[in-house]
Amino acid sequence: MNNPKPYIIQPIPGKGMGVLATKFIKYGDLILSEPPLFTQSDMLLTSTILAALAPKSDVDKRHYLELANCHVGKFPPLIGIFKTNTLPCGPNGMGRVAGKYAIFLDGSRFNSSCVPNVNNQWNERNGVIDFWAVRDIQEGEELCITYNLGEFETRDVRRKILKKNFRFECQCAVCALSGDDLRASDERRLMLGKLMQEIGMCGDRPAEGMKKAKEALRLAREEGLEHLVVGFSYDAFQFCAITSDLEHAKVWISQASRAATCVNGPEGAVQYEQYLKSPKTHRSWGLGRRMTLEGPDE
Repeated sequence: MNNPKPYIIQPIPGKGMGVLATKFIKYGDLILSEPPLFTQSDMLLTSTILAALAPKSDVDKRHYLELANCHVGKFPPLIGIFKTNTLPCGPNGMGRVAGKYAIFLDGSRFNSSCVPNVNNQWNERNGVIDFWAVRDIQEGEELCITYNLGEFETRDVRRKILKKNFRFECQCAVCALSGDDLRASDERRLMLGKLMQEIGMCGDRPAEGMKKAKEALRLAREEGLEHLVVGFSYDAFQFCAITSDLEHAKVWISQASRAATCVNGPEGAVQYEQYLKSPKTHRSWGLGRRMTLEGPDE
């Protein structure tokens, strides 16, 4: 029987189970759209998990119990499995916290990489979690998301965070670097974190902010963090809005929208639709001195 999915789940040496591409997957392709097996709020108890599992089939119950548990001895087994494999049902990170979390029997099998080739996005309208290719992926390549811990830290700090939270030492492509390559990666990560903070403080200095946003885009692409293109492109758009630079504002919001559609799906790009139609509707339009800034380098 042909597998309709573009991936298979199988053992990965040194990682347990993982997800492998069974064909070429291009940037922006939808890899998986999956409803939750069950959800839980912050009030997580063994009893609430048992209640959620009760109506499920014996097969689904068995598959849940077969998921990894990195919290053996720290939490009761059912809770340990949930905490190890849960994914957010809503925006999470960057100061935002999802209201609920869920188990996805296929989605929970994606391992972590500090240079992910897949992004997971909760689709509120359809009640599913979507997984999108954030770059071209070759047949046989492992499909990985990021557990989004310490993204802008050095390799050693990222490893410590992941070891503490998930009890594994990351051996992804960037963590496996050494020597000058590793130092260059660490420097890019630290600089990206610094630029992200500085960009947010450049509202009264849009020309400077634009240069920082373009530098951040360059570093993100060099580091293989394609999912960051969305945010930094939108930052550049906002600086154009402040200075009433309509020509470049259109280019930047178009880039942000295209990237968001590929990385987060059409639902993730909805917030940019209004500005695509009329950049001047942005709340920051014309707040600063009129000037001409810059467009993307490519």
